[in-house]
Amino acid sequence: MGVRISDLVAGSQREKLGYLSLLLAAALVLLVGLLPRFPSTATLSPTPTPTPQSEIPIPKSKIGLHTRLTDEPNPENIRQEFRMLHEMGGSYATEFFPWAYIQPHDRNRFDWEH
Repeated sequence: MGVRISDLVAGSQREKLGYLSLLLAAALVLLVGLLPRFPSTATLSPTPTPTPQSEIPIPKSKIGLHTRLTDEPNPENIRQEFRMLHEMGGSYATEFFPWAYIQPHDRNRFDWEH
């Protein structure tokens, strides 16, 4: 009962192939287990576009006035409000107005005359 060299070589090649397959399978399992969990690309939201710089000057004074002069019929009263704002060192005014004044009848039509 003799052992042939071809049987040893073939056996060792099979063993090498088996070990290589096992090694590759283990590497694949480790790789999949260690990869970070990323969502699919279909659920990713697009990168937002940066907002362009504002052309509106920023007031140096932090003092301002919140007004409700929309319904003020007397222009002299409006001027008086802004004189008082200027005297106290204010540099801006923010006007509050009801949006119903702008869209009184139809949501697709704007009336800026008020």
